[in-house]
Amino acid sequence: MPKLSIVLISDSKERELNYLRHLKKVLISELNADVTIIGSLSEIQRIYYLLSNLQPQVVIMSQVFEQSCQDLAQYVRNSCSQLVIIPCELRVSLAYKLLVENKSISLNDHLDWIFLPGDRLKVLFDKTNIEKRKMFITGSPKIDIGILQAKNSQLSKKKFCSINKIRARNKNVFFFTSFIQTSLDFLRQDKLYSNQMQYNIEFNKEVAVVSSIYESEILYFANHHPELNIVIKPHPLEKTNYRKLKQQAKNNNVYIIWGAIENFYQSIDLAVHWLSTVALECWINGIPVIEFFPGKYDELLPDFKAGHPVVRSAAELEKAIKKYLQQKLESKYLEVQKKYLKDVFFKTDGKSAYRIAKLLKQKLPTKITPHFSRRTSVTFTLFVWLEKAFGQVIPRRILSYIDRSYQVEYAINNLVFE
Repeated sequence: MPKLSIVLISDSKERELNYLRHLKKVLISELNADVTIIGSLSEIQRIYYLLSNLQPQVVIMSQVFEQSCQDLAQYVRNSCSQLVIIPCELRVSLAYKLLVENKSISLNDHLDWIFLPGDRLKVLFDKTNIEKRKMFITGSPKIDIGILQAKNSQLSKKKFCSINKIRARNKNVFFFTSFIQTSLDFLRQDKLYSNQMQYNIEFNKEVAVVSSIYESEILYFANHHPELNIVIKPHPLEKTNYRKLKQQAKNNNVYIIWGAIENFYQSIDLAVHWLSTVALECWINGIPVIEFFPGKYDELLPDFKAGHPVVRSAAELEKAIKKYLQQKLESKYLEVQKKYLKDVFFKTDGKSAYRIAKLLKQKLPTKITPHFSRRTSVTFTLFVWLEKAFGQVIPRRILSYIDRSYQVEYAINNLVFE
């Protein structure tokens, strides 16, 4: 009997690849399946090409909101393969709420099952037309990977500081920045986002304002507190030039780091963030968190705001940092954290991927015979030939000159086949 073939589609390496690798490992061990990770969705023709080569019985992706993803989902289902959604989003942000509640698409028509992290997202998706029999709460493989790697991490604070040339005797205050403006041109291309335009216009204005305040306050804090290490961990998609800020610091105590947060848990004495789900990962690992929210658009405040102090001004931030470097968060915050994590993630036991594997074993039909047909253009066939002849980068550089809307750097950085 041939092995079950599963394809996991990655869109962003930074956001998804680690947990997809973990899910792949579990699916191989639990289902004895052949599992391949491919990406990115920014090159949808490449996805069609790879699916027609691989002929998987199951395809797992993170969303079917955008038109290109709906078309891809229909291609999968029309090819007699099963389409499973595992959302990358973990909480009910305002933007995600607007996306899910948009009535212009029928989500039920584009998926066989959706595996949700917890009750909060389940309540949101209950408002859609997805049949109840297709929805299951499993927890989140994305959170699994942080929990498991934190348990097994050998990167002590001493080693972390040595690798990054950080003063080990000082306490580390991490600033998790996520100042990413939404592309309005991209949103205008898809009717799905028609109810989000005004929100995103206001959001982009807020990002610009708050980003500037953060840069100013980080520099001020670094210059007035030489006894602390100020560690900036930008969002992978953020383009702010923090190196300039580092050069302006008088005490040489500003550091910029990249990589997965689970490598740094043991080194974070205090975390400061703006609208970042990194806060939730810090909660799980017992790290004190402060949200510095200097803007005026209160609707942006995350639904987990009651789980840690929210400060509005530079003076409040400085006071809070001093306080929570010396003491733990008050019990009122910890009680909110415990309830919120249970609602959002169902369980934080590191076993979500196993629950997904168990559901697939139970729900998959006995026999699935996919028939993915070729759905690529002549132009893409030429592109494949060029890729074989010259590698992955050169053909994409050429394409970026032909098609100015093509996001060449994103495409190159997020290519996956493993």
